[in-house]
Amino acid sequence: MDVIGLTEILIIGSICIIAAFAAVWFLLRASEKTMAVRNDGFEAANTTCFLFEGERLVDATVSAYGLLGTTKPGQTNWSRIREIMAPRFPGFPTFTEVSDATGHLIAPAEGSDDNGQVLTEWWDGMIRVELVEQHDNETTNQHKLALLQHELTTLRIAVKDAPYPVWQTDGAGKAIWTNAAYDTLHEEVITNQAIEEDTQIRLFDLNCVDGVDVTRSRTALNTIRSENQHWYDVSIVRNGDTCMNYAIDVNAVVNAEIAQRNFVQTLTKTFAHLSIGLAIFDRNRQLALFNPALIDLTALPADFLSIRPNLLSFFDRLRDNRMMPEPKNYSSWREQIADLVAAATDGRYFETWTLESGMTYRVSGRPHPDGAIAFLFEDISAEISLAQRFRAQHELGQTVLDDIEEAIAVFSAAGVLTLSNIAFQKLWDIDPDSSFAAMTISDVAQRWRDNCENPSEWKQLNDYALEYEERVHRKIQVTLRDGKTYRCEMSPLSGGNTSIKFRVVPVEQAAKITSPAD
Repeated sequence: MDVIGLTEILIIGSICIIAAFAAVWFLLRASEKTMAVRNDGFEAANTTCFLFEGERLVDATVSAYGLLGTTKPGQTNWSRIREIMAPRFPGFPTFTEVSDATGHLIAPAEGSDDNGQVLTEWWDGMIRVELVEQHDNETTNQHKLALLQHELTTLRIAVKDAPYPVWQTDGAGKAIWTNAAYDTLHEEVITNQAIEEDTQIRLFDLNCVDGVDVTRSRTALNTIRSENQHWYDVSIVRNGDTCMNYAIDVNAVVNAEIAQRNFVQTLTKTFAHLSIGLAIFDRNRQLALFNPALIDLTALPADFLSIRPNLLSFFDRLRDNRMMPEPKNYSSWREQIADLVAAATDGRYFETWTLESGMTYRVSGRPHPDGAIAFLFEDISAEISLAQRFRAQHELGQTVLDDIEEAIAVFSAAGVLTLSNIAFQKLWDIDPDSSFAAMTISDVAQRWRDNCENPSEWKQLNDYALEYEERVHRKIQVTLRDGKTYRCEMSPLSGGNTSIKFRVVPVEQAAKITSPAD
């Protein structure tokens, strides 16, 4: 055997000896810890012990498997065992606390009269958990009993101190157990005299319904400290011969419902007196609300509107009754309605309907909450007729004014040209209709300057143009560059308006005329 082979054998042997010593040391150390725990008065019989590799359970005693039970979907074995241990042993470690370390931990029970302990040891990814009970070989049963006691305490606190009344009744409906909230409510509802006579007066006159596991109802109570009713939703759950009762305060809900109902009634009354027809369609495009004015304006029967027709049927009926403009193309009628609805959803639908009967409606569509849309129908026939008459009168007045030989113009109190005839426009070469901005008396005065032969005459016109607040009646004579002479008459009108008239003066009468202010 050469030197190299001997060296390899010595190295391998040394490694085996070191590993053996390490294993013996670990076992002795674990045994010392376990014996240290047991020497404190704990017995090892029928041990409840778990062995983990990481979070995975690799082995356990029979009693430990009985304690583990069923692991929930998605739950690791370590999470399950901690769920079992933590309620009784709050110091039981999380997996993070033991995953990357070597050591041990003894977690005592929370109660002062509970002597149970959990010993957790971990080394190189392996974790050993042992449940130890004092003077009791049935560690599993004792731990289950402790868990039940802990759960019972939690439930007692949760129900007893619940902010809502909870009580248990027998088959006759008599309360056999109540929580603090029920007792407080009982004192507020039942008068002192009634309490002295019978402490078992029932707050809620409700009973279990035969054959029904859960019964729900809403009821109201009157307290001695308030004249208003207090509303409760009561749920009755049958459990054999007894029933558990749960009452939830729904005052806010009931008050909100009452306020909403009153608001709807107020709106309904308001809509009923509106002269504008209103039709609201819900998100399913069915008629949800309408007012009497809609019936008057559209001539749709009330029974038809009451069956809540959809939007397409509604407009079909309007078309059949000649209450909307005749569509140009019947084949694209549905597409037109779809476009109408889309525009109303965005708040863009606003049209004027001129009907065959001579009536004119202004129809607008507006979006409403929760996908609803509203259509408003307003009769503007009188407004349109008035506008047409005013337009006709204005056109007639303009025609009469254009037929006058004198050049006439009217300026507003702000000096804006509001009215002029053709003679005035030709005389000063102006066209107010083609001007982008409003033409003022200063603009016209500039034309006077360019066409007047005598600057002093123009100055009189310009000075008068600038006297917006205190204009008076004045007459002057103006000679233009073409040699013609005009008599200019400036007169104040009502509302701060001013009229200026130019009349040609014959040559033989072209004496300069001036007139003092009247």
